[in-house]
Amino acid sequence: MIVEPRLHIPNKIKSGDIIPIQAAISHPMLMEAERPDAKSPDAKSPKAAAKFIEAFVATFEGKIFFRTRFLSAISANPYLYFTLKVPGPGTLEVQWIENSGKTWSLKRKLNVE
Repeated sequence: MIVEPRLHIPNKIKSGDIIPIQAAISHPMLMEAERPDAKSPDAKSPKAAAKFIEAFVATFEGKIFFRTRFLSAISANPYLYFTLKVPGPGTLEVQWIENSGKTWSLKRKLNVE
């Protein structure tokens, strides 16, 4: 399973701007019945656990400004759009959290004019 997080922010930012942030991750969101390694109900070994993104957190300079939780019915390759009022230069970090505990994150330095 190849998981690829992506983040898009504007190139030119001024202090005080409200900027759009687009965050997406390529994640198949495999449920038990869809897993290629899942066993039939008649098999002696149990089915493999489902894997899906259960949470997303966005921070600016270490302070959370956006977070959400997803239910198991979330579709594959989730996409989020939200905004940030930029107080000044700093680092934006986004983190995707899978129900298994695995995480993926991206950081972007905001170059504020």
